[in-house]
Amino acid sequence: SAAVAAVAVRVVMGGGVIREARLALGAVAPVPLLAERAGASLSGEAPSRDAFELAGAICAEESLPITDLRGSADFRRELVSVLARRALEEAVARAGGAS
Repeated sequence: SAAVAAVAVRVVMGGGVIREARLALGAVAPVPLLAERAGASLSGEAPSRDAFELAGAICAEESLPITDLRGSADFRRELVSVLARRALEEAVARAGGAS
């Protein structure tokens, strides 16, 4: 079975802030997509739910999902937003930051 939506995140922490964030989106565009604006929105920011929710919303804007038997385009946008926030929380926790 194929994914409805997927998000992979890499963060680099330093001095209590996110120095770099890269978010890759899968199954929401014709090919895997690097959400460059979402990553840029986090640069220099302290980890927070608000920052992660904004980045998730930007991921939804940057995605180009289609509607098919596995889900609607709107559902995929919402899902990618939630998955991005959760992935960021986990990535920051693994990097030793706090959210």
